[in-house]
This record gives sequence, C-alpha cells and structure tokens, in this order.
Amino acid sequence: METASESTSLRLGLFGGSFDPVHLGHLEIARSAQELFDLDEVHFILANVSPFKFRDKPKDHENAEAGIRQECKRAEILKLALEDYAEIEDCEQSQELNFKLNLMELNREPPSYTYQTVEEFKALYPTAKLFWIMGADSFSELPKWKNVTYLIENLEFIVFRRKETGLNTENLLESELFNQDEFIDLKKKLKINFIENLYIDVSSTLIRESILNSNDLNALDGKLSNPSKGLVIENYRKRFRA
Repeated sequence: METASESTSLRLGLFGGSFDPVHLGHLEIARSAQELFDLDEVHFILANVSPFKFRDKPKDHENAEAGIRQECKRAEILKLALEDYAEIEDCEQSQELNFKLNLMELNREPPSYTYQTVEEFKALYPTAKLFWIMGADSFSELPKWKNVTYLIENLEFIVFRRKETGLNTENLLESELFNQDEFIDLKKKLKINFIENLYIDVSSTLIRESILNSNDLNALDGKLSNPSKGLVIENYRKRFRA
C-alpha cells in the first residue's frame, strides 16, 4: 500500500459499473481516459447489484446464492478481459496500460454508494488526484446521487458519450436537474471533461440481447475480448435458461 508521500503524484481513474458484461467499448474508454488524462492507474470498480438485497431474507436464500455466483462470474470475466486487453495494447503503444479490478463495492454491505467508494480511495491514497469515469447517461443523474457535494469536492469527472444515446453534452449542464436552486452554486464547482467515445457502438444490453435472441453469435466479434467471449456466452446462456 502506498504511503501519503508515495501517492502524492498519483492520478487515479475510477471506473464504476456493473460491467454485465464488460465489452471492448468499456476497455477503450479506459484506455482513452488513461492516455488523455495521464492516469497512473484505472480501477474498474465492479458495482453491487440487486441480488445482494436478498441476503437478509431467509425465504430468498436461493436467490441470494444465485446472485453471489453471478457476482463471482462477472468478476472472473472482467479480470480475464482486463488482463488480455492490457497485454495486447501494451505491445502496440508506448504507454503501458495499468488496469486494476477492484471489488470493494461487492465486499461492502448494501446499499453501496459512490461516495463511500471515494472515501475508501481517499483513505488509501490521501493525496492522489481522483478522476471518476462515467457515461453521459449516468452523469445526467448526478444531482440525485447521495452526498453529491462530497463527490464534486473530491473528484474530477471524465464523461463519455455514446453516439446512440443522443445526449447533447453541450446542453447537459443546462438541464432542469442541474439547475435546481439547491444545485446552482454546487454546479460551479464541477470539474468535468466531456469526451466522445468514437471507437465502438456497443452496450452490455445489446450483448445480452444478442446472446438471448440470436443463434448467430458472430455479431459479437469485435465487441468482446477474445479470451472472455466464450465465457460470456456460456455464462449468459446459463442465466437465461435458469
């Protein structure tokens, strides 16, 4: 673990999400963020999901067990994809990629909030500069996030837009949600960078739908890392049949 002095110059990218499943769009976003903002590390923070809410309900024990198995499988797929992608890209570019799988949110009692994740990083790396990597669709809901003042005071945001969302990032900050009376002054403190994700037109939802509805899985070529593709297909086919 780094001491305060060792973490002084660290620039850490925090990329939270369900990654259900992780795809090349996610990986390219992380690569672009690392390159554009000179990040030392990008932490893929696997988000907690709803099956964990059954943990304290005995009648839903089987649901809880199934949820835990899915979390383990998501982590396995993400770890494999990160290792493969970084290995390939390191051979093709001068800057070494440094992607890390982070399970702190899965290890936390639900509900799990982003501000708690940031607090943990602040404790581990007291003087590091923290960047939160996210999509424009998630950013559009930022004023609703718990302890948003703390997040704005401790993070710089890197916001990517997918073409198919149609979100106009230039006008996003002028939405009604960002212009509520209680948020006006806070909005002035936002440190934000809007970047368009030009690489790949794909989403986790589309991948799941392809596996569920199509016998032709060639449509997934170029959207998943090759080592993780088989594991993704096997895992989601089992889930849909359950």
